[in-house]
Amino acid sequence: IDFAYDFQFVLEREIESNNMMATRELIDNLEVASIYTNERNFKVVLRGVDYLNMIEDGRRAGKMPPIRAILNWIEIKPIIPRQEYDKELTNNQLAFLIARKIGNEGVLGKKLISKTMDEVIKTYRPLFKAAILKDIELGIYKEIQSEIFGYKNMTIKIK
Repeated sequence: IDFAYDFQFVLEREIESNNMMATRELIDNLEVASIYTNERNFKVVLRGVDYLNMIEDGRRAGKMPPIRAILNWIEIKPIIPRQEYDKELTNNQLAFLIARKIGNEGVLGKKLISKTMDEVIKTYRPLFKAAILKDIELGIYKEIQSEIFGYKNMTIKIK
């Protein structure tokens, strides 16, 4: 279904415009699929890197994140530690300080997935509405043909 593809495209655009990419790993590992649960319903499944949930929902204070992940981010980005008190910070020290701050204060989520879903649903709302009305219409015609007229094998075509 086009909804999943559009959702992925808009989410990738949100990630890029919010400068959430140190590498292309976040976008390259996004996988969006539509799965039909029955003939009328489907759900959208989103798979991605393990830190995608942290980007969406943030991280509450209380526990430091892995320093190795932050160190990797510092080296890829690259983040240059500023000199403090005539003393230059190493990348390891900077990673520790960032991890400690996140552990103490937490980080707010970006809510990119939620924003993307809202945006894509706005686009698809008229299509969803038309499909629902079509289902109701078909249901009414089937009810009329079987209950009122007693024709169980009759088919009514709707244009």
